[in-house]
Amino acid sequence: GCLMLGNLAKESGVTCNRHQIRHAYSVMLYENKIDIKDAQRLLGHAYSSTTLDVYTHIRNSREESVNNALLAADL
Repeated sequence: GCLMLGNLAKESGVTCNRHQIRHAYSVMLYENKIDIKDAQRLLGHAYSSTTLDVYTHIRNSREESVNNALLAADL
């Protein structure tokens, strides 16, 4: 559990927490087009609406990054 993760972090020098690891996992599922019901099960969400909220957040963040890159581009 949490203690094991803490020990691994100390040993490896990794400075991320459980939430960040979970978020990264969600992003990987989203980027690999994993079906929402499969992602729900893998993430342990009781409701698919929770998973959809996570995916919507990821998609919106990606769109903002792309928009900012396009605005900064010297075209």
